[in-house]
Amino acid sequence: MLQTSLPIEEQLARLPDQPGVYKFYDAKAALLYVGKAKSLRSRVRSYFLKTATLEPHKRQMVTEIADIQYLLAETPTQALHFEADLVRHEQPRYNIKLRDDKHYPYIRINVQEPWPKTMVARKMQRDGARYFGPFTDATSVRQTLDTINRLFPHILCNRVITGNDPRACLYYHIKRCPAPCIGAINNADYRQIVDQMVGFLDGKSDRVLADMRHEMEDAAEALEFERAADLRDRIRAAERVVTQQQIVYSSIDDEDVIGVHHEGPYSAVQVFLVRGGRLIGREHFVLDGHGEDSEAEIVWSFVVQYYSQSSDIPDEVVLPVAVDDVESIRIWLTDRRAETGSKSRKKVRVTAPRMGDKRKLIELATSNAREVLERLRQQWLADQARTTGAVVELQELLDLPQVPLRIECYDVSHVQGTNQVASMVVFENGQPRRSAYRRFKIKHELGSNDVLSMQEVIGRVRGSSAR
Repeated sequence: MLQTSLPIEEQLARLPDQPGVYKFYDAKAALLYVGKAKSLRSRVRSYFLKTATLEPHKRQMVTEIADIQYLLAETPTQALHFEADLVRHEQPRYNIKLRDDKHYPYIRINVQEPWPKTMVARKMQRDGARYFGPFTDATSVRQTLDTINRLFPHILCNRVITGNDPRACLYYHIKRCPAPCIGAINNADYRQIVDQMVGFLDGKSDRVLADMRHEMEDAAEALEFERAADLRDRIRAAERVVTQQQIVYSSIDDEDVIGVHHEGPYSAVQVFLVRGGRLIGREHFVLDGHGEDSEAEIVWSFVVQYYSQSSDIPDEVVLPVAVDDVESIRIWLTDRRAETGSKSRKKVRVTAPRMGDKRKLIELATSNAREVLERLRQQWLADQARTTGAVVELQELLDLPQVPLRIECYDVSHVQGTNQVASMVVFENGQPRRSAYRRFKIKHELGSNDVLSMQEVIGRVRGSSAR
C-alpha cells in the first residue's frame, strides 16, 4: 500500500491511471473509506472535482480526508478482490457494512478426511473442506444439521475410527450413525453417504434421491432387506423435506434472488436460495450505512461482502437494480466459485430483470426484507427503552444529579500478592462499549493492597486529579 504525507493536491496529481483500491484517512490516521476503481486517477479525483454531486455523508467525508493511500491491481476484478478483503477486515467508517458478519456460522465437512463428519465453523477457510452458509443464526445451523443427520447418518462423535471398537455408541442404535467404529460400514459406502449429504446441501435433491432409490433397488435385489428398508425410510424422510421446499418457477433453476429494503441508516437484505427450481432456503442480513446511500450502492456493497464469505455461489445472481461494473462482479463471482471447490465451470451470470418471473421473485424477497427490518426496528426500540430505563433507574437509586451516560467498572486481581493486574469495562448509554475495555499491569509492587492498586489504575486513566 503506497502511503505519502504530501498535500492532497499533490497526491491527486500523482495518482496513476491504473486499476486498484484506494483508502482515505483522516488527520488522526483513522480509516474513512475503501473503494476500488478501474482508474485510480479518475475515480479518486472525482470526489474532489464533483463534490456537489455527492451524497451529504460523502461530502462530509471529503472534508475529513487528510491522506490517500492506494494499492495497484492488475485488473479491475483483482481490485474487487482487494476491496472485499479490506472492507471486511478493516471496517472503514464510511463504507456500508454487514452487521456482525464475523459471527455468521457455517456447516463444515472436511471431505479430505478418511471419515468426514459435519461441524459448525465460524470462519470459512481455504483448507479443502466444503462449507455451507453463512447462516444468519445458530438456530438455522442446528435445524439444518438435525435434518441431514436424520437423512444421512454419519459420524457424530469424536472417536478415532479403527473399525475394531468392541461396541458402538448410542448414535448407531438410534440410526444416526452407520458405526464405522465397529466395522459396520466400509469406507466406500460411508463416502457414498457423505457425497449424498453434500449433494443435498448443494440443493441437488433430485439427483440424490435418484441415487438413493437406485441404491435401495440394488440392496433389495441382493436380498439385503434391512438395508433396503433403511434406505426406503430415509428416502421418504428426504421426500418430505423436498416437498416442503416451495417450487418457484420453471424458468428459474440455480439462482440467488436478492431483495433490499432501505430505511434510514439501515438496510435489510433478503436472499432467496433457489436450487433446481425450488426455494431451498432464505437468509436475511442487515447492513449499517448512511441514509443517503443509493440502492445500487447498497446492493453492490452487499454482493461484495456476502459472496466474499459465501460457500455456495449459484449459476446466477439476480439483483433488484443494476450496478456499475457488472462485468467485474461476474468475473469475481466466477473466480470465487472456483475457490470454494465447486465442480461447476459455468460463468456466473449477474442480472437485474425488470419484468417476468424473476422480477416477481425479487419483489417477494423485497417484501420479506421490509418485514425483517420492521421486526428488527421494533426489537431495537424495545432494547433501547430497556437499557435507557435501567440507566434512569440507576440514577434514581444512587441519587445522582444526572443520568450516568458513561459507567466505568474496575477490578484488581493478583496471585498471593504478586503479578497484580487490573481491568476496566465501560458502558455508554446502558450498552457495553467493548472497544473501550482495558487491561492494566500494576507498575508498583503493592502486594495485596487492592486500594493502592485501584488508586494507581484510576490515576492512570483519569490523571492526577483522580487521586
